[in-house]
Amino acid sequence: MAASGVEKSSKKKTEKKLAAREEAKLLAGFMGVMNNMRKQDYSWTDIRCPFEKRRDAACVFWDNVVYILGGSQLFPIKRMDCYNVVKDSWYSKLGPPTPRDSLAACAAEGKIYTSGGSEVGNSALYLFECYDTRTESWHTKPSMLTQRCSHGMVEANGLIYVCGGSLGNNVSGRVLNSCEVYDPATETWTELCPMIEARKNHGLVFVKDKIFAVGGQNGLGGLDNVEYYDIKLNEWKMVSPMPWKGVTVKCAAVGSIVYVLAGFQGVGRLGHILEYNTETDKWVANSKVRAFPVTSCLICVVDTCGANEETLET
Repeated sequence: MAASGVEKSSKKKTEKKLAAREEAKLLAGFMGVMNNMRKQDYSWTDIRCPFEKRRDAACVFWDNVVYILGGSQLFPIKRMDCYNVVKDSWYSKLGPPTPRDSLAACAAEGKIYTSGGSEVGNSALYLFECYDTRTESWHTKPSMLTQRCSHGMVEANGLIYVCGGSLGNNVSGRVLNSCEVYDPATETWTELCPMIEARKNHGLVFVKDKIFAVGGQNGLGGLDNVEYYDIKLNEWKMVSPMPWKGVTVKCAAVGSIVYVLAGFQGVGRLGHILEYNTETDKWVANSKVRAFPVTSCLICVVDTCGANEETLET
């Protein structure tokens, strides 16, 4: 009886944890306002940021905290703004040693990595830096193989993948299709198979051994095409395109669904969120979502299951 009771209790705890993970939320930042979207009912809640607005920034989520890095107004912003989603509180930390915009960022094993970017209109950087959330200190890591800004970066299976971008934020900056991967264990970069389409300002997201590059723009304008990188095969393949073109695209994945915010279509601002099912290769434009007409945005997935673990077990 005792063993049976423990087994039932363990099963109930597991079910509660899984249910909590299904309540993962999307946090999207628009011009100084954080917007919290519940995946289940697509309702939005505004979370006001007390600090100044910034554009061309990056954001990541780690250990119940959303970190907003880089970006600029007239000049690059040195500060890193942090939002604790459990305590509903804001605070600031020292930002990347080299202030810049159009950088990319991702988190892995308690560390936040930032790559590339540019110093307000200048050429793109090779720079690669790391912030240790435990020691609250920044470290410069080996530079990327290619200088780039307005690119995508994502963590997958413990490795850091960087794709696309451009050689500079000016009009003449060549758009890239090159890709590379960083191994934190050996601190080395390796060149990968290039994307089929050169793109910048695109979304990049990891789902089940595949890295999806979504929209963005090439040298001619906005893109609606989508491709994925098969990590095991080291090759890119095209999938169904987005319903419309998005010059600035941000995306995040919850399970097998990729949520996409297209910041600017080229002829008008977009506010609807798109959903892409990686298993069925189908797109859905969600008409129930409150529209946030913007030209640029940030998005990340927030999973507070770990923070509530003790509560769930009692």
